[in-house]
Amino acid sequence: MGNLSLFKKCVDEAVKLYSAGGTKEVLLAEWAQIEPAFKKALSALRVSAGTPSEVSGMSMKEKEVFAKMFRNFDRLFAQMKSFTNYDDGMLAKYGITQEEYNDYVGHYFNVLEEIKESKPDKEAHSGESVQIDSDYGLMAYSSTKIDYEYIINLIQNIVTPDDGEGDVILEEKQKKIGEIRKYVEELRRDNPKIADIMSGLIDEIETDAEKYKGKSILNIMENMKQDCIDRVITDFCLIWYASKDDVMYAASHYRNGEYQRRAG
Repeated sequence: MGNLSLFKKCVDEAVKLYSAGGTKEVLLAEWAQIEPAFKKALSALRVSAGTPSEVSGMSMKEKEVFAKMFRNFDRLFAQMKSFTNYDDGMLAKYGITQEEYNDYVGHYFNVLEEIKESKPDKEAHSGESVQIDSDYGLMAYSSTKIDYEYIINLIQNIVTPDDGEGDVILEEKQKKIGEIRKYVEELRRDNPKIADIMSGLIDEIETDAEKYKGKSILNIMENMKQDCIDRVITDFCLIWYASKDDVMYAASHYRNGEYQRRAG
């Protein structure tokens, strides 16, 4: 094919668009960075609270440290769960169970309430307190994980509200679009290309939502992704005189740094 490294680069570009938001097909290099960070975060969590049951008997300062350590662990746990490399059976290898994580979650929420209640005292001794973002939402625990499908559903609900909700009024629509844009920026860290496509679609919806009323946002996004894939591959093939069918096949069968060749 000529330049193999450029070929793989082209395939990488297309794969990021094929994958749903980039969270299911992440480069192995990123796994190699996240997994060690996850292990360190778990170790730090264990130092702050060896077991969930220890949290209740802690001082307020210790609880603040626990909340900070658990929040960092949760963020990395959510990233770990987004990899195709990961499955729940791996937790035992790392030394924690899903049940134990859920137990930590319960204590974390209790600690946040205690921190809020003690806020006047904290303000009087602000120099001695660990700063905690009480608005942080647990990412690995959330039942509405902010991923590609979740954002699509939010967008869909703007253009075609659920039965009984009626049309979204302008002020409410602007508020919802603002929230969706924040989620898209979260997604951008994993896949900027998908985020760019979503941002463009949101811009159009903000201008004229009626244009999309009753239409499937998922189908629209998939078509937009396919158009981008086609442009990336077409440009590559024109420059390198490559077979478009071969490159398209490689992109659609690319897994974890390798692609499955056609039989024969």
